Amino acid sequence: MRSEEKIKTKVCFILPEKAEDTATHFAHKWELIRELQDDVKFYIYAGTGLDLVRIFFVRFQGVRTYYIHYSFKGALMAWAVTSMFGGKVFYWNCGMPWLYKRGWFEEWMFRFILRHTILVIATQGLADEYAKRYRLDKKQIRVVPNYIRISRLQMKPKEEARRELNLPQDKKIVLFLHRLSRRKGAHLLPEIIKEFKHDNDVLFLIVGDGPERDNLEFQISNFKLKAITQLVGVIPNYRVPYYISSADVYLMPSEEEGMPNALLEAMAAGV
Repeated sequence: MRSEEKIKTKVCFILPEKAEDTATHFAHKWELIRELQDDVKFYIYAGTGLDLVRIFFVRFQGVRTYYIHYSFKGALMAWAVTSMFGGKVFYWNCGMPWLYKRGWFEEWMFRFILRHTILVIATQGLADEYAKRYRLDKKQIRVVPNYIRISRLQMKPKEEARRELNLPQDKKIVLFLHRLSRRKGAHLLPEIIKEFKHDNDVLFLIVGDGPERDNLEFQISNFKLKAITQLVGVIPNYRVPYYISSADVYLMPSEEEGMPNALLEAMAAGV
């Protein structure tokens, strides 16, 4: 007689994008999914297009738990499904959105989602702040720190990582690896780098892309900083360990963070 198959918990996991080789921190979610796949059957969708329809129909495959990472549309669809047919919606959001103005409808949707789902957030301090600012019941908040696979970030010694990336072995490397946006402090980089303009022992490595890219390139040229600055552009997340392992210092002058994956990556690599 064949032994019974293990009964798994079924979860609909909704991400802003589904690509496993993404350049974003969503790559860590895929690692978490693989880590839990023996106990959980995941139905993974994006919160856009046809996937919004699939979010509805997956409820009839026995899914009662929806976990949404940031997506407004995904959260609203999951709320609608569970309101009609039962189940729970967990909504991940971690940051300081009150620092930035947005349209009234977007703000209304955000507050509606917070009040009609179970908020998942990375730190107790932010949980308390969200509860206060958005008048949330703390019983409807779960604190779950971000997931980082430490071993993946410790895969390369510094010298080997630098050889792989064709970086100099004899310089102190300062790494900025993040989205090139004002929220992440990318606009501050030229003024910081300018302080080391005459220090030939330092190399600033800037990895990523975003709305500040053109301005950053202009300022680096204007301040004559090309000799100590290298703009790499966007890379897939699986290449992140090479760049972090090559660095001596990780630089993150963000205006807003929750529990940043980028900082956890740098800490995991001992930078």
